[in-house]
Amino acid sequence: MSKKSEITSKRISATIYVLAANWGNHNAESAVGVPEPTTIVLLAVGAAIAQRPDAYVCPSDVSEPYSIQPKVDTTYDTYGRPAATGSYALVEGTSGAGQGGTTKYNNTGVFFYLRTFKVEDIPDGLSKTLFLGEVVDGHTPDSTNIWSRVLREMDTLRSTSNPLNTMPGEPINSTLYGLKVNGAFASRHPGGANFAFGDGHVVFITENIDPRLYRALSTREGGEVAEGYE
Repeated sequence: MSKKSEITSKRISATIYVLAANWGNHNAESAVGVPEPTTIVLLAVGAAIAQRPDAYVCPSDVSEPYSIQPKVDTTYDTYGRPAATGSYALVEGTSGAGQGGTTKYNNTGVFFYLRTFKVEDIPDGLSKTLFLGEVVDGHTPDSTNIWSRVLREMDTLRSTSNPLNTMPGEPINSTLYGLKVNGAFASRHPGGANFAFGDGHVVFITENIDPRLYRALSTREGGEVAEGYE
């Protein structure tokens, strides 16, 4: 492994565990300091969401450091505070853009609303299950990726329903909160993107991967034979 690859691997492996911890906090969110019951972003963490941790940023990502439109609908509001972006998102599974609202409550991967999983709940194996991948243009509304919050097919949550390196705005997409989002993983690396698996190892997956294999890698208990991607 080259020095650059080793650094990338360590960066993504570190990010996966921090984002997963944030995910647990999201599923058990606090109401302290919330001016309205439906508001997700707490006033008390305004300074935190403006920070952009180095571990969350891929050197090849040319996204702006802050979202140009952090407010989504009336529920997800930063109250004028800047919201920093990140280069990585957690893997929901195979159900995504264009497949309805059930994607956030009932999906085939490890990260989606209202459920958490233990190692024994992932019979496909941690080394064969995608946990985290790269995204691009996280500062734009249609590909928003604010690292400190979770929105289906948007901030820190993506799926494999669209092919790898489907660029923002390209179909298939869903109209969520008036935005056209496709929930795809993508990067500025030529020909593919980096992904971290549940055991922490990182693989560069080519954009030419068979879509069936790509989706199989994102399931926790599909029972598929996932080979030939490294």
